[in-house]
Amino acid sequence: MDHRGQTLDVLLTGDVLLTAVSVPNVAAPRRLRVYLVGGDALGRGDQPSLSWWLPERATVQTAYRIATDDGYDSGRVESAEQSYVQLPVFDVSRRSVAAQVQVWTDVGESAWCDPVQLESGLLGEQDWTATWIGVDEPQRAAKGSRPAYWLRSVVDVPAEANARLHVTALGLYEAFVNGQRVGEVELAPGYTQ
Repeated sequence: MDHRGQTLDVLLTGDVLLTAVSVPNVAAPRRLRVYLVGGDALGRGDQPSLSWWLPERATVQTAYRIATDDGYDSGRVESAEQSYVQLPVFDVSRRSVAAQVQVWTDVGESAWCDPVQLESGLLGEQDWTATWIGVDEPQRAAKGSRPAYWLRSVVDVPAEANARLHVTALGLYEAFVNGQRVGEVELAPGYTQ
C-alpha cells in the first residue's frame, strides 16, 4: 500500500506491532460550473446544470451529492456523471440559491466544494409587471422626420428590497440607480434596427 502523503504511526508494545494509518481528508471537487439547459430563446424555463472536476488525486467518481442552502438535497446519487448534472431548483421565479457538490471517488469521500450562486429569472408572463417607458404617438412621422425623445422614469424601491433592473431599448439608454450610472458601456445597447 502506498502511504505517501499520509501520516504513519507505529507503536511497539511487547510482541505486538500496532500500525495506524491516518488518511487525510479528500479535497473538494474543483471548478464547479453552472450551465443552463433547455428553455426558449428568451431564457424562460431554463434549468441549471452543474459540472465539476474531481478532487486532486481522484481518478474515478462513484457517487455525488448536491445540496443548496434553501433545503434541496439530492442525497447520495450512485453515478460517475460529473458534467451537466441537472439541478431541479428553478421551479419559481426569483429563486436564489447557493449550490455545493460532494463526491465519492477512488480516494474516498470528499469535502464539500465552494458554493456557486444560482438565480432564476422571471419564468412566467405574470412575473413581468413593469410598465413600458415610451411616447404616445397617435400618428407616426415619416422616416427621417421623427424627433428624438428624452424619456425618463423614476421608480421607488424600498431600501430593504432586493431588486433587479432589466433594460433594453430601440435606440440608446443610460440607466442610473440612486444617482449613480449603471455600467460603463457607451451607446448601449449597441446596434439596433
